[in-house]
Amino acid sequence: MLAQTRSTPFRLGFLARLYLLIAALVALLMLVAGTSLVAIGRLQGNAEQISSTASRLLVSESFFGTLQSLTQNLSDALAEDRPDQLDGYVGRHRTLQDQALELFAQLERVTPAHAETKQRLAALLPELDRRSLALIDAQRDLLARVGRNAVALRDLQLQFSRLKQDLLQAQFVTGDELVAYSIKQFIIPLEQVEALLFDAIGVSSIKALDEAGAQIAQRLPALQKKLDNVLLDLEPHQDSRT
Repeated sequence: MLAQTRSTPFRLGFLARLYLLIAALVALLMLVAGTSLVAIGRLQGNAEQISSTASRLLVSESFFGTLQSLTQNLSDALAEDRPDQLDGYVGRHRTLQDQALELFAQLERVTPAHAETKQRLAALLPELDRRSLALIDAQRDLLARVGRNAVALRDLQLQFSRLKQDLLQAQFVTGDELVAYSIKQFIIPLEQVEALLFDAIGVSSIKALDEAGAQIAQRLPALQKKLDNVLLDLEPHQDSRT
């Protein structure tokens, strides 16, 4: 009976300490669990933030890559020397422009901030479209003008060539040394003008054509004077043969 009485406080003390230990473990587990939940929540938040940032970067990269393609397409169009190829550049421009507008709409959705910058970009896109198409149209007009000038220059070169042949034929028919001299004095600068015409025909630059035209115009008065001398020397020989 005495032993049983002594063991009762012992069991009660042991159980109390055990309960305290269990309570401490439970509290520790709750603390650890709470910390883990916070960490997991933070990780999830970071993952969402990283995913959102990656999405913005991807859309931004695609958008500015499309803008670069638009610029390159315009540069290639302005370097084109065949007018029949320009429609292809216009078609590619329209495709890229549509892509840029679509990507910009995505960029607005994934980038809630920077409203002022996005507003400027929104105004830039149609302006870029308008100016690009205007420049391609200007290139088309330029190439058409170059083509017309080339035809006119070839026609003028052909006329000069025929004139030279006629004069050489007249020199042969007359047998006059004075006529031969005046024709020679005319043909030398005529061939120089022909060379300028020949060089200008193969040029697709309006500036180069204008420079060639200015050089030819500068030589024409002296050439006309030498031709007048030829005609004057031919007057005594005018008959059915000359």
